[in-house]
Amino acid sequence: MMKHKALRNVMYLMLLLLVPFEPLMSQGNKTDITSCETIIKILTAMKDGVPEEKASIMLDSTLKSEPYRAMFMYYNDKVHPNQLPDDVFKRMVLSLQYKNKYTKGENNIADQMLLFWMSCYNDLPRYKKIIKQLTKKDLDRSVYLGVELARSWLPPEWEMPSYRFSIVPYGGISAFESDKMQVYDLFQLPTELTGNILWDKLITTIAMESHHRSMRINYPSGIKTHSDSLAFRFISLFGEESTTSKFINNYSGGFVPAIDKSQDSSFFNIVVQKDWNIYATKESEIIERLISIFERAYNGQLTDSELDSEINQFRENVNVVSPFLFIGSELYGAVYYGFGKEGLFTVMRDPRQLFFLYNKAILSNPGKLSRCIRIPDEATYHALQIGKGKRQ
Repeated sequence: MMKHKALRNVMYLMLLLLVPFEPLMSQGNKTDITSCETIIKILTAMKDGVPEEKASIMLDSTLKSEPYRAMFMYYNDKVHPNQLPDDVFKRMVLSLQYKNKYTKGENNIADQMLLFWMSCYNDLPRYKKIIKQLTKKDLDRSVYLGVELARSWLPPEWEMPSYRFSIVPYGGISAFESDKMQVYDLFQLPTELTGNILWDKLITTIAMESHHRSMRINYPSGIKTHSDSLAFRFISLFGEESTTSKFINNYSGGFVPAIDKSQDSSFFNIVVQKDWNIYATKESEIIERLISIFERAYNGQLTDSELDSEINQFRENVNVVSPFLFIGSELYGAVYYGFGKEGLFTVMRDPRQLFFLYNKAILSNPGKLSRCIRIPDEATYHALQIGKGKRQ
């Protein structure tokens, strides 16, 4: 079934490229790079010797823009309300030119960001070149293609929300979401060393963020007991991010192959690979432990805080990738190899069927899935009974 997958992907993108440009507007998406242009002007002025007071005023105005407000809200949430104060970020930027404005070690996040800002400040022509490319229609076209790619891996009746796509220089996480906005870091856009944007990889990045944001886990109406609620919440963890990684980023699995072996994942870097390799050698052990947690949740043996503790302990000593993402890639990937997008979308709509269709997929496609580890029949049955008022 997957023999001609790579060819179909190429044909799919070629067909999208032939679509008139107007459909972008029908998606309701907008792009915004004004903060990039403004920041580069400020950095250029700083290099040219503008007084510190004037540079400070220019930064104040820019940091009040909607994308930067979204960035500060992202880093200063309810759990960490003062992770990156506005003033700390501003002084970090000013320190590129003016001495004694920011001290390394003052703020961990600002320290990490400073490395990106220094790289930009020392090579402004490169970033001016990147921004010049973004001012062309390539960005809008990439947004359109990325959103359509994400849409192709979601149930057709799920509506994609409209976004404002903003590119902003900040130097933190490469992309984040805030309300109806997706914000991407200028410093971490996929580019060649010369500054040429790698548009195909940018499309993948946009598709990843759009798909992840559009994944919706709807609790079935029949869930009334606390144990059912916890069991459904737990089984839903396998799909929230793993579907994006498996089908957009093209991650491989332990026993489930990558969906498109001809495609080189731009996200499967050395750090991710380290976690991935560890999970692959312990897959049986990980699944056994996960099923144990699920069964205790289903049988009412865990409170909310105890389930949170189990999940947090499970994620200890992880560099980047959650074990839920890895195992979810295995489970959802196997379902796709067994039943195609129809089966995949069935599980996206109702995660309770995940274990059942995963086991069934192993039998239906032994050529690719014979090494996969089966979920115990009891856990499979329990997952299907969530919200149905039954107990074995």
